[in-house]
Amino acid sequence: MKRQTDQQAISRKQLVEERRRRIAEDLADSLDGQLRIDRAALSLYATDASLFEIEPLAVALPAGTADVVRLAAYSAEQGIPLIARGAGSGLAGGAIGRGIVIDFSRYMNQVLSIEPTQVRVQPGITRDQLNAALRPHGRYFAPDPSNSRVTTIGGMLAVDAAGAHAVRVGSTRDHLVSIECVVSGGQKFELGMEAIGVSDPSVPQIVSVSSAAADGTLTAPGAALAAQTAVTRKNEIVTGLAELLASSQTLIRQHQPPLLRNSSGYMLRGILMDGRLDVPRLLAGSEGTLALFTEATLHTMALPEHRSAALLLFASLDQAILATQRILPMDPSACDLLDRRLLSLGRQADPRFHQMISPEAEAGLVVEFTSSSARDATQRLQDMQLLLRSEQIDFRCSRTAIDFDEVEFLWSLPSQVVSMLAGIRGDQRPLPFVEDLAVPPDQLAEFLLRARRVFQKHEVTASLYAHAASGQLHFRPFMAPPRRGEPTVLMDIANDLYAEVARVNGTNSGEHGDGISRTPWIGRQYGPLVSVFREVKKLFDPLNLLNPEKIISADPQPLTGFLRETQLNTNPGAPAVSPLPILQFAWEPEQAAEAVVRCNGCASCRVPLPTERMCPFVDTSTAEDVTPRAKANLLRRALCADAPADLLQSESIRPVIESCFNCQQCRIDCPSEVEIPRIVLEARAQFVRTHGLTRTQWLLSRVHTWGRLASRFSWIVNPLLRYSPARRLLQRFTGLAAARRLPAFAAKPFLETLR
Repeated sequence: MKRQTDQQAISRKQLVEERRRRIAEDLADSLDGQLRIDRAALSLYATDASLFEIEPLAVALPAGTADVVRLAAYSAEQGIPLIARGAGSGLAGGAIGRGIVIDFSRYMNQVLSIEPTQVRVQPGITRDQLNAALRPHGRYFAPDPSNSRVTTIGGMLAVDAAGAHAVRVGSTRDHLVSIECVVSGGQKFELGMEAIGVSDPSVPQIVSVSSAAADGTLTAPGAALAAQTAVTRKNEIVTGLAELLASSQTLIRQHQPPLLRNSSGYMLRGILMDGRLDVPRLLAGSEGTLALFTEATLHTMALPEHRSAALLLFASLDQAILATQRILPMDPSACDLLDRRLLSLGRQADPRFHQMISPEAEAGLVVEFTSSSARDATQRLQDMQLLLRSEQIDFRCSRTAIDFDEVEFLWSLPSQVVSMLAGIRGDQRPLPFVEDLAVPPDQLAEFLLRARRVFQKHEVTASLYAHAASGQLHFRPFMAPPRRGEPTVLMDIANDLYAEVARVNGTNSGEHGDGISRTPWIGRQYGPLVSVFREVKKLFDPLNLLNPEKIISADPQPLTGFLRETQLNTNPGAPAVSPLPILQFAWEPEQAAEAVVRCNGCASCRVPLPTERMCPFVDTSTAEDVTPRAKANLLRRALCADAPADLLQSESIRPVIESCFNCQQCRIDCPSEVEIPRIVLEARAQFVRTHGLTRTQWLLSRVHTWGRLASRFSWIVNPLLRYSPARRLLQRFTGLAAARRLPAFAAKPFLETLR
């Protein structure tokens, strides 16, 4: 029986490999960008910042919209899913899947035009890059997710990202004017505020995707879909959507409450109004399940004139929540809550926070006000403190800030400590699987009591970071990382916690999207409204090829079936598809395992801004291969029991392992303190063990020997180093650039000269 099962597994793998080869043959020459099916790419794009792992069929890196159109047409014709991806920093597993993963961050990352109040961008640009371009114009794109340094605009659109200031500026959909999108079948068109009942009279009658061709022969659904014109598809979608929403208004009002934050399911509230359809508002938060975004026009805001902020510390979490409820009527632009564990991490993150934050503090609030004058900004902070004291709330104002840089420094506290959570050592790790709840702000205190009971029931503790002003809660329960397919308390905790969310009319996802994490609970949250979601999906993606099994799923799978493999094959006697490679360096297998598992894929090492240190290679390239997390991913996959046996021997990993010169900066700046340089050296050693050294590497690895020899004959070597033909010959054989000035060799060592 086992032999039969093994043979079936081998047969499935062979079929997958054959399909990959066919995809490469069909697409490689037709794309201006890249199409990859190599071992390195498949490994790097199998994960994001979530707990999950799914190896794709292929990875596409489109150079422009034309490539996306080709991919969408090919997808429909061949029945191959497409999964859009930005920085891969999502926590719900929304950017991974069994299909062609499309990385928009590699090439489609430009600002196309800047107008007085609007900006046109490609989806791969990050939020902070965009704001750097807008700042000279006195404008900015307001939504501010905590990882905005690496989060792409496409990713923000996909999950309707918000952030700490959502209570004042709203979320991404509130700043979206129009989207150029490509739908399944390859049709490209712009969607904005669409008038209902207005269509192009020259458009032919809409043809069903399963209808007959012009000559009467039957066509495959995918081919028929790809054959439709862009105008036809757009009219079909707009008309069908208008009819669907008009007939579903009662369901929408009953089952989609008007929360400040809601990124679960499809946003149907406020889409149909006054005879017009706000289609971009629907597309924001759809996680790439309805269309692929190739360009977007965004509304920008004037930079705030004056900001003031304060860090308040409390002796209990209950006091901090009570203070939040008193502060909200004062109209703060942000009010974020941090628990004791996060404050403790803050003390470690920066010596200045160590001085500001008392070890006895059980909770803290970062509160900000926006004002028209510096005087008013200062006054609002004072009024807030007077109000809290009048309410007998026990607090200490640890720091106030009026200057722009000081305000930004205070906001660096939550952004630093949330990413540092992954660096906590031990068997119990903070797991992001119920990290995105949102409830009405006036229900915050009640819900936190309910959540506390759930965690106590399952005997776990959890960290809490909250955008309290908008009711957004980020829990990270501390648990042992679960194994794929094994029974785990993850599902039980999620079930109980989401039941409590429903009791206070909240949502399972406020800003991270459903992805793999929350799709199984969509039906329970929305009830009969899910049938409307299905019809929306069918209008845009009738063949279910755009990020399938996210939001809409015919058979939702338990999230445990897709868990990232973290239990490594460190026992040589254990049965495995591929044995643990013999480690080349002086560390135990358990040490290597712990090192690679510490990387949670948060994407902090992808920061492309010149003001950040992290990795010099990331400063010069947007390729995933050069990022520090790519190195950890490769070695983790190689150590996993189900990894391809030849992963570390594959020629495709060369760009990954060679994009590091051991500067150690990533080890210092990584919030999880992953030993990336050591991991790279191990991967290189494994690679060299199979392939050996290149001629250049062999020569340069013996530079001391050649140096001693050259010093003996310095009288002839030094003139040759200044002779152009000799330098060109040296470049050819060693790789040392002919234009590079080399130091002269000394006839005597320095110490001998001193004697």
